[in-house]
Amino acid sequence: MKPSVNADSEFFAAKLEEIVRDFDKFAIIAALETYESLNLSKLSLLLQKPRTTLLGHVKSLLENQLIEIDSKTTGEKWGKFYKITEMFKQEFIRHRPSLYETFTEYQDEKIEDINQDQINKTILQRKKFRKETGLSVERLIQYCGFAYFIQKFIFNDIAEMDRMDEESSSFSESDFLKSYFILFSRGFPVGKPIHVIRYTNLIRGFLANFLELTEEICKEIEHEDIEEEKILRYYLHVFGGSLKT
Repeated sequence: MKPSVNADSEFFAAKLEEIVRDFDKFAIIAALETYESLNLSKLSLLLQKPRTTLLGHVKSLLENQLIEIDSKTTGEKWGKFYKITEMFKQEFIRHRPSLYETFTEYQDEKIEDINQDQINKTILQRKKFRKETGLSVERLIQYCGFAYFIQKFIFNDIAEMDRMDEESSSFSESDFLKSYFILFSRGFPVGKPIHVIRYTNLIRGFLANFLELTEEICKEIEHEDIEEEKILRYYLHVFGGSLKT
């Protein structure tokens, strides 16, 4: 008897929770979700892991129907290519490691200081937001783990980009699209609640502008009917928290 859709969803959701805590398996899933179809040789190069190590994980993922052989690509290229199964992909997308996809209208508030009532209100709002969005510790771990792998994939491409920059003098639009952003990483001092609010307002403003631009660009891509193979996915990861509590 074939399992129900709900049973399948529960099974794959449980498997996703397991994989998040398995570094190598999560790396394979992250790579296949990003690049769609890879063989063992490319997975090894991308993840900097021996093929013998990855093979055992691939077999396990195949047995659990989380990935499958990509027959189309395998028939066209050399070696067995793998991709995420449709059922698991749906579950992965449903729980895709993303903290924010939409953002409510942002208002720049001028706050000179913060009192105890405002502290209480802010913390309660934070608790409510986490509950409503499902922003659990587990989801944060999944998000940060996924971000780590994506950044490793980008780092692997930097050497190729630098080689191209050195050896070429004429560049195409495709070359330009493959560029990368460099963000800074540093600590910020805070000594009282108002400092946190000021940093938070700055970040919220940036996030609101960023998502507004994303929506605008998505509409532009759709309007101009840009071919799917020409569309690349950029990845921006910004995450922070206090180191002393």
